[in-house]
Amino acid sequence: MVRQTDLYTSIHKAHRYALYTMAIQAGRTDYSEESSLERLNDLLAAFREQLRIHIEAEETFIHPLLSRRIPGGARDLEEEHRLHSEQFENLINHLEEIRALPEDFERLGEIGLEHYRALNRFIAGYLAHLDREEEDIQPALWRPATEDELLGALGGYLSGMRDITPEDAGYLLKIMVPAYDPDELRTVFERAEGAPKEAREMLYALTESMLSTKELAAVKKRFEER
Repeated sequence: MVRQTDLYTSIHKAHRYALYTMAIQAGRTDYSEESSLERLNDLLAAFREQLRIHIEAEETFIHPLLSRRIPGGARDLEEEHRLHSEQFENLINHLEEIRALPEDFERLGEIGLEHYRALNRFIAGYLAHLDREEEDIQPALWRPATEDELLGALGGYLSGMRDITPEDAGYLLKIMVPAYDPDELRTVFERAEGAPKEAREMLYALTESMLSTKELAAVKKRFEER
């Protein structure tokens, strides 16, 4: 059986890596120490922008196809997108409120723990959303959509993700490279061949810095075997 185009798994791997990284950092954060709070804030702020870009690209390029082929197919997903965006914005705002408190505030530890738990509740809900897209929406779309339509939706999504700032592109690569297997990284390298020189150099540098020598060799082998 010919493998049909997968619209979701690769970017979801990157998002899962980002979610787990945030959860670990939140668990390690000293909520009375500004530099520790800043590290967590930087992770949340970068993911907030990636979440916005991802939702916009999905709703622009994938959901129209889903709605044409499955009546009302995108409605619940878009409601979940609104909920996730609101929940994450609340987390950002709550962390800002924590940072405004004096470092000797007597309930600072308890407030920090509430933030940690709320972040993990968000993560649990978002992971369920990703799983639904992969396990339910993708197979449902495979049945009525042609391969050309799927490729068109994926191509549009990828074009939308390329039209982002260098800072956002750098963050995206940082959560993609350590989350992907060698075959997926080979695909990233293939798509980067037509990208600007600066983007390619960023990809190569990040790959070399984030992968072990053995992992890097596996990627190069897949790339050379094309």
